Formats: sequence, C-alpha cells, structure tokens
Amino acid sequence: MAGRRQSKIRGETLIRRQQEPPICDRFRTRNEVGWISGLAFGRCFFWGCDVSSFRRRARLSRPIGLLVLCVVAGCGNGKTGPLDALAAAQTQKPKTDGQNGVFMGSVLGAVPDVRFLEKSSSVIVKGRVLDVQAVGTTEMRGQKTPELAASIQVDSVLKGEVRDGRVSIVHPKDPFPGGVQLSQGDYALYFLKKGQSGSYTFVDPLTAKMNITSRKTPLASAARTPMEKLKVELFASLSDPAAAVAETATKQVLLVGRESSVEFLQRIAASKVPENEGMAYAGLIHLGDYSLLRQAIRFAETPSADTDSQYWQSRIAASIGAIGDNRVRQALDVTKYMRKVTCASTALAEHPLDPSVLPQLYPLLLSQNVGLRRGAAHALRAICDPSSADVLAQALNDSDRTVQYDAMMGLAALENFPPSIPAPSEDIFNENPAKYLKSWKDWWDSTGKQKYSRSK
Repeated sequence: MAGRRQSKIRGETLIRRQQEPPICDRFRTRNEVGWISGLAFGRCFFWGCDVSSFRRRARLSRPIGLLVLCVVAGCGNGKTGPLDALAAAQTQKPKTDGQNGVFMGSVLGAVPDVRFLEKSSSVIVKGRVLDVQAVGTTEMRGQKTPELAASIQVDSVLKGEVRDGRVSIVHPKDPFPGGVQLSQGDYALYFLKKGQSGSYTFVDPLTAKMNITSRKTPLASAARTPMEKLKVELFASLSDPAAAVAETATKQVLLVGRESSVEFLQRIAASKVPENEGMAYAGLIHLGDYSLLRQAIRFAETPSADTDSQYWQSRIAASIGAIGDNRVRQALDVTKYMRKVTCASTALAEHPLDPSVLPQLYPLLLSQNVGLRRGAAHALRAICDPSSADVLAQALNDSDRTVQYDAMMGLAALENFPPSIPAPSEDIFNENPAKYLKSWKDWWDSTGKQKYSRSK
C-alpha cells in the first residue's frame, strides 16, 4: 500500500500513515515537525489541546516533550529546577471559555499548585459545603452537564472579602472524573473568582479545591499576605490525622520551598505561643528537619490541660513516627523503586540518618506518654538500624499492643524476615499476640542478644 508502512509495537501490527492529520489546529503535517513541533507542543500544553494526541501524531518521544516544556517554561532564563520551571509556566495566561469563564485546561492538568492558584484567585476561603443543588444546564468539555450551586460555610477568608460568612459557588458538574466535585460535608480550601449575581466560580475546574485541615489556625488570621496565610494553613495541615490532608499539604509546602518553609517554622517555634509552637515542631519533624527535635519532645511530654496543646502533642508524637516513614521513602527513591526495601538502613548505607535522632528516640520507648512510645517504636521499626535491636527487644514487653507489634516487626526487618520466625500482619498478630511475641523473645535470648551486642 502506497504511503503506508508496517511496524511491530508491543506485539501488535500497526499501520502508520506517512501524512499525519492536523496538529493543534495549526501545524499540519509530519514534514513540519522539528523546531515547529516544539512550538506546537508548547501551544498545546498552555492552551488546552490534546497534548498526548499531539505527541503521538508528531512522533515526539517523552524526553523531547519534557525538554520542550523546560524551554517554554523558562529553563533557559536562569531557572535551575523543575519547580522553578513549573512556576514560570504558571505565569502564562490560560485560555478561558467565554461562556462559562472557566479554564479550558489546567496548566498542570490535575496537579494543583497553591502559588498559581493564589495569584489567579480574587477570593480564597476555607470552609465546609452545606448543600449542593442543581440550578440549570450548561456545557463543559463539549458535553451537556448540570450546573450546580454549592453553599459554603466559610470559617476563614484568606484573600478577598466575604459577607455573612457564606459563599455560593456556581459550577458545572465536571464530566471528567479528575475535575472538582463538591459534596455536602466536604471541607477544603476553595480558590474562586467572582461570577454573576453575587456568586463565585472556580479559577480552575481541576484544582481549585484543595484538602486542608479543619482546625482553626489563629496564626493564619494574623498573617499579612494571602500567601503567608496559605503557608500557615499548610503548615498546620502537615501532620493532620487525615492522610489526604497531610499528603496534600506536604506536596504544596515542597512546591513553595522546603528551605524557606523550615526557616518560617523555626521562627514560629521561637514564638513560645503553645499552639503555634506545637504546630511548628510537628511540621518541622514532618518535613525531615530534626534541629528542634529535643524541644519538640519536651513540649510533647509536658502535661497540659489546654486542648490545643494536647492536640499538638499528639501530632508531634505522630510526626515522630513519620521519621521512619521518611527514611523508607528515601530508600525507595535511592533504589528508584526497582527492588523491595525491607530494611531502610541497608538501602541507605551511603545516606546516614542525622546521628542526633536515634539517641533521642530510644528514651521515648520508656515514656509515660503512650503516643510517644508508639511514635518511637514505629520510627525505629522503619529506620531499621542494628543499634536499635536492644531497645526494640525490650519494647516487646510494652503494655501497649501497637508498640509490641512495631517492635516485633522492627526486629524482623533487621533479620530480613526469616521464615522460621513468624512476623504476620497486624490483624493476625492481634488474634494471638502472646504466641508471636514469645517466638521473638526466645530468638532474642538465644541468638539476637549476642549477635546485636556487637552493633552497640
């Protein structure tokens, strides 16, 4: 067949045409690929056409596509990292739908960036959805879809002005699963712009709703700028009990900048206002900065009748447990997720942990605060350092079952989970803990104590 050729891709025979269909409405043929393809890719990326379709049609590899993005986003202007490139990309003015006044496509797809959203919003509020009602029909992404009005009970206004403590957000029900969806009871940050008849619309149909802590953060109210208010809200969310909230906050804080965030939190910790101090300690630990770990532990161990202080004491304990989780993530990054990590210290032999951390964790296994014991046991289990074997063996006798389980699993990880000594899931362990604890106590007395005494 003239003008066609056959090639084998993943075991399937595909027929390719030499002449390609139109690309992004402007660049028409395969003969115009090259540097023009780069411009076309950039146009697609910023203005919302089908980028994946373009890359396939133009036969661009993924690395070339990323290189084009880097050039368009500003890598050639002294930008040194991917976050800087993305930040530069987000200064581009997005194309809007004239009828609905919403973005045709988010610059980063479904990846939110608080810096971009803050600049694009005229109003930013934090609150809960009271109800959602259909108010008509509209069109979105070429499909007819219900138009909804959501009533939001506003707890905090981070940018702009809101009257009567409520806002109404009018938005189309997005047919795309990754679009913003509002349901009664949802609690979040909402990035808005003014709509018609006193209502508001989202600045971006994919990312204008962001997970955030539902706790009141007085320090955010005292902040001077909208971005500072957002930072404080994110800092307070780093150790939130809701995993989705903590994960979102961590991603956004890293986008804002880890080093500047650490410096900000260190200044907050020096304020000596208990609620702010506790928030700062928990946030620093969560971000992997252990410079104030000793002060954080002292704060968590100090008895207090204040409910806010008690909350942050519990979050500090949970953040201490996250020290181990951070080491596991670091090990996975180092190994590029190419193999299973059973013991983080083995994978991170060339990336040692801050030497001040372990000596501060060991005494916590004897704390009267069960939350701190749990946090320390979880951290030591995941860090998996041979010098921890003795304290983990002692923790097998703890009165708390969670501490016992993490201590047992820490020893199992050090021994690379030997088949001769069972280390089951926590559910199975809880059915008969004495059985499994006895196995590991016997192993410690007969073998482990002598073996790991050399690691001290």
